[in-house]
Amino acid sequence: MDRLLVVGGGGREHALGWQLRNDVPKLYFAPGNAGTETIGENVNISQVDIPRLVDFAYQNKVDMVVVGPDDALAVGLVDTLQERGIPAFGPTKKAASIESSKNYSRALMLEAKVPTAEYKSFTTYEETLKYLAAIALPCVVKADDLSLGKGVFVCDRLTAAESAVYNLLVKKNLGQAEAGKKILIESFVDGPELSLHALCDGQNYVMLPPVRDYKTLNGKIMTGSMGAFGPVPGISDSETTSYGEKFVAPLLKASSDKDAPFHGLLFPVLKGFSECEKMLEVNACWGDPETQVHMRRLKNSLLNSLVACIDGDIRKAPPEWSDQYVVCGVIAAEGYPGIPVKDDVIEGLDDVDDLDGVVVFHAGTKRKGKDIVTNGGKVLSVTVAADTLEEAHIKLYGAIDRIRFRGMQLRRDIGKVAVQY
Repeated sequence: MDRLLVVGGGGREHALGWQLRNDVPKLYFAPGNAGTETIGENVNISQVDIPRLVDFAYQNKVDMVVVGPDDALAVGLVDTLQERGIPAFGPTKKAASIESSKNYSRALMLEAKVPTAEYKSFTTYEETLKYLAAIALPCVVKADDLSLGKGVFVCDRLTAAESAVYNLLVKKNLGQAEAGKKILIESFVDGPELSLHALCDGQNYVMLPPVRDYKTLNGKIMTGSMGAFGPVPGISDSETTSYGEKFVAPLLKASSDKDAPFHGLLFPVLKGFSECEKMLEVNACWGDPETQVHMRRLKNSLLNSLVACIDGDIRKAPPEWSDQYVVCGVIAAEGYPGIPVKDDVIEGLDDVDDLDGVVVFHAGTKRKGKDIVTNGGKVLSVTVAADTLEEAHIKLYGAIDRIRFRGMQLRRDIGKVAVQY
């Protein structure tokens, strides 16, 4: 394999490319960022511009396309690539509905008898308010469609729940035309949260080590995650296997039974204590920043595993993992998770590059003249590998403190096991 295209421009795609860079002579990123341009060639094409992406892959004789973002999967990029005879890692549009419609995924979970939170869906503001007034709080209000990790509201007061419903159904202010046209009200599940990942070939799957992420900014504002670490202390290989049997296998079969075999990365999110864990949601793509953790720990060829998922037997190329702990801290721009401030100059990146065990993955960055500047909400994912979780946590903030840009936001507790979510 000579040419590979990674679709996306976040920290997840930079991390995937960082692993793939030794497997192929030529890497393209569309659209990429200031970090991906150091390991490949950025192509100025939007990740949801299907005609241009497919034409580029065809005209440049790309051997395989790795689709990172959920919105690219939801609009059917993999389907169109397959129609042109171009191999692609990722599920089809129908299979990706497991993420792009929470209503569909909840129905699939019930059909597969996967434990999940109780829920009810709504399309009208008035009907939803009546339901809220009759239920016990806290509850969780969710947009049905993709909302870039920002369509989830945990509400412990009726006024907060009513406000979330108003913003989703009336104002439709998530910045996406479809997000919020239908919403779900779910029962709240208490306990630690756990990110599972499974490489799937349509029928078979291989579990990746669980990762713990941090969904909120300073424990309050819901985001697309401010950091993650793995492996998770206290979770054995046998427990990971049981998670696969309980949550992944039945979901994979249910999707296949609906004529939507899932080839790609299935990402269930669990929450709860011990045997009472429930699947909160399921994603159809690599997590961000969970992927940054996995790519730092991966020991063998990522490409071989991706090809095996496409060809139909992931069991022939299972990933192998380092014993080291990896902690990833996200640095976000001022304004995130709302409208981020852009074009602030980022300083200190060269100082961090020289630190042992540290790799910085770019997300919302671009090059502006001689400077690298902010260009999105999540700006950087700083990752550290070490022999203990405590050492990785300490080294992470030693590295982060060398980076500077105006208004930078971060959490200071990534990797502290006592902090569960």
